[in-house]
Amino acid sequence: MNFTTVVPIQKSKNSIDYQSQILSFGSCFAENMASKFDYYKFQNTCNPFGILFHPVAIENCISRAINKELFEEKELFFNNERWYNFDIHSDFRLVG
Repeated sequence: MNFTTVVPIQKSKNSIDYQSQILSFGSCFAENMASKFDYYKFQNTCNPFGILFHPVAIENCISRAINKELFEEKELFFNNERWYNFDIHSDFRLVG
């Protein structure tokens, strides 16, 4: 009796090697993959804006980085003596 399903996977035309520069965005899955890349000494950056779940927030952060756009005061909100923005992780905050 076979308790596995074999799924044939074709080799990607864009494989990752040690010359690849990897940028990951996302949740804890991205963090876990980044730790594997680190372990095997790949060139790797993960979640420069903190853990992000929402695709629109990820898109906004990538767009800001490409266009070198800084956050403006009108995009922030103040709570518990700190400034926040909904597009980035709460680890990124300014003390008020």
